[in-house]
Order: sequence, then structure tokens, then C-alpha cells
Amino acid sequence: MNPKLNHCFIHGPHALVCLLITLIATPCLAQEKDTWQKWYVGMSTGIGWLQDSRNGIEPDYKARYALAVYAGARPTQWMRIGVNFSGWTIEPYGNFDRNPEKGIGISNNSLQVQLIPFRTAGMFINTCLGFAKYINHHPDEFFASGKGCIVGIGYEKEWIKTVSLSFTANYAAGKFDDVKINDYSSTNHHYRVFEIRIGAAYIGKSSGTRHRQIPPGQL
Repeated sequence: MNPKLNHCFIHGPHALVCLLITLIATPCLAQEKDTWQKWYVGMSTGIGWLQDSRNGIEPDYKARYALAVYAGARPTQWMRIGVNFSGWTIEPYGNFDRNPEKGIGISNNSLQVQLIPFRTAGMFINTCLGFAKYINHHPDEFFASGKGCIVGIGYEKEWIKTVSLSFTANYAAGKFDDVKINDYSSTNHHYRVFEIRIGAAYIGKSSGTRHRQIPPGQL
């Protein structure tokens, strides 16, 4: 038996006072309903200012079309984990004449982790790390593989119950392995991109009841 209650039974005249003290000193469990995104799948598009450098030549940044698809889960209210497939078009494949010898681009396939420091503000920190690929369909050109990363910040707003809209500003960079084909070689091939994107995602939600202990004095 609780010593405080036992003390009350011993001193009968003070039982009511002791009981009130015991109830005040005992923590209580409060129920709170929590709802958050459990999983998501989406797409974003925008413009990226890309620099594609190799063999010691650093060209100017040029505006390129940017596209990404992504999906994942949200194990906690403060974090999303998933995959991200991003790409930047340097030269459209086939263009309008459908020439199969055209088409240059860079892709980044990566693990994505987004941190949500402010639960109700809609802001998030975007990070991606994975594999990069350089694609070139021109004759006597080459494909190259390497590693790439993306970091940025974004803002997300729920549009309707199962769809959210987002705006993201990212910095992406990567480096490709050296390539040597016949008399041609590519060394120190790397890229940098500053981009802005708008996106839309379908979200699956889950709700549940969370028990939180309330310390004495906060009832």
C-alpha cells in the first residue's frame, strides 16, 4: 500500500487532506491524438543552373530542366526516409527531329533523408546521397558513373487531405570516374547545380493515441 495512504488510515482525522496530497503528487497519463504522414510518393520539376566540368575546363553555369521523382516513409514526426531519382537535361534526347544520336543528361539516384525541425511550420531540410550517372548519346562519346549528393531546404503545404505541395531550393554536386576511350580521355569530370523546384506528393496518413505523463502541478 502507498505509505502516504497508510499514513492517512493511521491518522483518521487527516485522511481527506492526505488523500488530496497523494492525488496531487501522483503523475497522471493524458491521451493525445496524433496524426502525421506515414508514407508518400511524389514528383517535382523546376530549373537548375548546371556546370558540367572536365579535363580542367570550368564552363559557365547554364539553365537546365530539372526533374525528380521520390517516395518513402515517415517513421517519426521529425523525419522522412526514402529514395530520390533526380535528373538534369543538358541536351534533350532526340529533340524535335527524333535523332537518336542526341541526348545528354546527368542523373542522381540516391537515398533521401528529410528532417522536419518545426512540426507545424512546414519547413524541412533535404539531404540526398547516392550514385550519379553521366549520359551522352553522341557518336564517340561515353557514359560515366560516379557519386553525387544533394542538400537544400524546402517548404511544404497541405493542399487537400491527401496531396501536399512543396517548394525546394537545392545545391547538388557529384564526381564521375575517369574514362578513356581510344584516344579520348575524360578526367576530373564533375558537376554542380543550383536549382529550385516545385513539387506535389500523394501522402498516406496514420493517426493514433499517444499517452503522455503529466508531472504533478501541471494538471
